[in-house]
Parts: sequence; structure tokens; C-alpha cells
Amino acid sequence: MKKTLKITSIVVIILCLIIIIPLSVGYIQSLREHIDVNYITLPSFSKIYSLAPLSDGKIAIGGVKFLNNNSNPEGIVALYYFINKSCIILQNVSNYFKGGYVYALGYNGSDVVIGGSTRINGYLHTSLVEYDLNTNTLVNLSNILSPFYNLGQVLSIDWTGSYWLIGGDVYIIGINGQSCLVPFLIEINIYGHKDLSSSLPLDMRILGGSDEIYTISTSDGRSIIGGANTINMTASIFNGTNFTIVKFNYYHFGVILTSAWWNSIALIGGENQTQPDTPVPYLAEIFNGDATPISLKYQIGVVSALASTPANVYIALKVPFNTNNGIAYGTVILETNNLKSFTTLFSKPFVTIEEMIPYNNNVVGVGYEQYNNSEYTGFLVILSNAG
Repeated sequence: MKKTLKITSIVVIILCLIIIIPLSVGYIQSLREHIDVNYITLPSFSKIYSLAPLSDGKIAIGGVKFLNNNSNPEGIVALYYFINKSCIILQNVSNYFKGGYVYALGYNGSDVVIGGSTRINGYLHTSLVEYDLNTNTLVNLSNILSPFYNLGQVLSIDWTGSYWLIGGDVYIIGINGQSCLVPFLIEINIYGHKDLSSSLPLDMRILGGSDEIYTISTSDGRSIIGGANTINMTASIFNGTNFTIVKFNYYHFGVILTSAWWNSIALIGGENQTQPDTPVPYLAEIFNGDATPISLKYQIGVVSALASTPANVYIALKVPFNTNNGIAYGTVILETNNLKSFTTLFSKPFVTIEEMIPYNNNVVGVGYEQYNNSEYTGFLVILSNAG
């Protein structure tokens, strides 16, 4: 799974250390006046990991469908139309994600770039394709990742306005015969492509462990690159030429899973794993190269998705809930216009939000709901009139 590769299993037996959200009738709570919350299940997906805003009242969504009693994953992409709430699967895309997952989507005004993995001879291989919405044609871009980045996964895609950034991780075998994960970052522009991996700050590429790039967000020519190395959360700002490492200035065990720009403010989110059995939701503002944590009332969980409009920031957290069947995990969405006080707009147990985006006058999130222990279905949550 895209954002749960490094999320520690959260221990919930120490109830005195956590804030537990009580189960409410209907589950969905919207506390801000004039905002409407619409929760839509999409059975075509088992899990949805990514979405991209398109034109003409539609979005692209990507994820996975588990087949054959959940033993065989297949990456899928669909177009969702808001006007009639229809979900149209792009059938040919799945041919490039057999046995794998679609983790990332990007859109540049005409084409959707789709990234994830496919399984070949029992191993996950990176997969990257471009879908032309005007001609409904596909171009396989996976050769851009060969031969060095074959064994791995594309985890993040962003269109900067003039070029694509493609990030993820790849398996390599070290000189001692041990395997490890290393990050890759590729720029694709009109002239070709450029491998930026070796230019990443050293903290983001520590050999011998597990290094990933989970999130890329761009605004005004600056891109937040976030992820983790073997132990610590990592982030940097890329200006198209150089990388500036983000300094955390304290023990920063954990992982950065999501990022967003709020006007000119760079935000990152994930989890702090200083205490591995009780990971703490992590939200921070990047200022002058330093990550300054933002206080949240939740003492256990993870910030799984961020989105912003000019007026507000939206934070999705995966946290424990107190349900009729005991403790379970679910999602709350918070809204803030000052990064100090927060309003709860949505809360629902047994669900995880993987990504959120602003779209027209709405904020749209995607993820999955768990039921019957090991069954999943994808969903959209739409916060209408979110300004």
C-alpha cells in the first residue's frame, strides 16, 4: 500500500494516552455552517490511493481491485463524473499494472500520467504510462525507469507547470548481498528526461536501508519532496535546479507521507515514530529550511493527506475510534484558517483517506473502507462549498 508501507501498526491498549473519537449516528459530522459532506462508495475499487483534477467536471482516480478472494491485486484507473456520479474504468490501463497497484496520478491539462507497479515473475516492477484524454491512447513510459529503476514502485507524480517529477523507490542488491530500498526522482520534460536521484540530499538516500519518496507538491516553481530514510522522516525543497534539505532540529524518527502548499506556506504531514508503538500524527510548516511542528490534539495516529484552498487548510488523520465492537481506526478531516485552531468536518471509523485535492469550490478525498476484517471498498468524500 502506498502510504502504509512505513506506518507502524498502532497499539491501542494504552487508552489513557490517546484521544478516542466516539462513534456517532451516521458517522459523518460537519461542524462548519454551509459545508456539505458527501460520502460515495465506489465498488469498482478495493482501495483508492490517488486522484487528479481534470476539466469538464471530472477527476481521475487510481488504485487497486483485489481479485480471486483478495489474492491477486490489479491496478486500475477510472474517470469520475460529478454531474451524474458515474465512474468509468479505463480498461486498457490495467494491462500495465497486472498484479500491482496504481499509486500516483498527475495531470498537465491534456494527459494523465499514471504510476505504480506491476508484478513480473513474482517481483514488483515500476510501471509508468501516459494517457491522452483527447485521443484515449496510452504510451508506456516505463522504459524511462529502466534499467536502474526496474524493481520498485512509482509512489508520487507531480506536474510542475513545465515538467513532470516522478518519485518512488527501487530495490537494489548491495555489495554484501543484502537488499535495500533506495529512492528515485526523475524529471520528464519536452526534451526528454533527467535522473535527479543522485542530486537528492544525502539524508534522503542512505544506502543499506529503506528510503522512499512518498509525496511531491509544487507551487510557483518550488517542489516539496517528502518521504523517509531507514529511520527518519525526510523532506527537501527543489527549485528546478537545486535541492534544499529540510531540517527537523530534533529526533525525527518517522515518515513524511503528504505535502501541500497553502499560498506560499509549505506544509508536510505524516507520523512521528519516536515511540514506535505509539506513533504521533505529524504536521509541520517549512520556514527558512526548518520544519516547525504544528500542534494537533491527537496523541496517536498519522496525518495521511493534506489539501488547501486560498482560505483554508484541510488535514486528514487516521486515528483510533471507540466503536460498538471496540477500538478501530478511522478518519477525521480537520479544517483551519490559521494553523492554530481546527474544526472537525468529517469523522468516520473503519476508513482511511489517502489523498485530498481542491476542486472547483470543493475538497475531494479518496481512500478505502474496511469491512469484514479483510474486505475493502474504495470511496470518495466530497466537502462541498469548502472555501
